[in-house]
Amino acid sequence: NTPSMMDNKLKSFLANLNSSGVTNNSIIIFLSDHGMRFGDIRLTETGWLEERLPFIYFSFPPWFKDKFPREYANLKGNINKLTTPYDLHMTLQHILVLSGLNYTMKPSDACPQCRSLFEEINSERSCEEAAIAQHWCTCAGFFEIKLNQEAENKLGGFFINEIHKIISAKG
Repeated sequence: NTPSMMDNKLKSFLANLNSSGVTNNSIIIFLSDHGMRFGDIRLTETGWLEERLPFIYFSFPPWFKDKFPREYANLKGNINKLTTPYDLHMTLQHILVLSGLNYTMKPSDACPQCRSLFEEINSERSCEEAAIAQHWCTCAGFFEIKLNQEAENKLGGFFINEIHKIISAKG
């Protein structure tokens, strides 16, 4: 319930990776599945977005940008585009190809149109094209509905009556 308690541990972990030289020859990927999913923050626009948008950060060795300029430029160009973990899956496969392994990338069954983040992602991509369920899609945006007291009372009464009907039917 207090993710900030991990801040210093995470900072120390990342500093250790850097000081040990790991970052000189490794791609570091740091991600989450979502933000806060509890509390009153969920009733705000920020909370609505937090619930739906995971974060992902990449750290590349210093030489990566020089060795793979097109891939790096595409990655940077995709920063504000609609991407998903399916694209990350394709990116991980792409890293295998870039590493020189004899590997053939295979599209995801769940998202055949998804692509590596090292390729240009269409800026007009829809949630459907990215295999994002409608509930988690942020394209329509967040909007707050304000009801007057009379409407709130009517809705509340309606739901209470429906719950009583369900309870009575099972009784």
